[in-house]
Amino acid sequence: MDRASERQVRHLLLLTLPDMHVAHHLYAEAGFSRLPDRDWSPGPGEILLAYGLVLAP
Repeated sequence: MDRASERQVRHLLLLTLPDMHVAHHLYAEAGFSRLPDRDWSPGPGEILLAYGLVLAP
């Protein structure tokens, strides 16, 4: 996140597997929010959950 901010990146997006509950908790603690409209399916029967974070200017 620091490196992205230094490079003037303002939005971060990450994708994670639905069963990675500990990771979801860590993302929430870091300030990421769930973005269900950005969930992605790389193939039939597969889903990745999206989390996003807006970095301070």
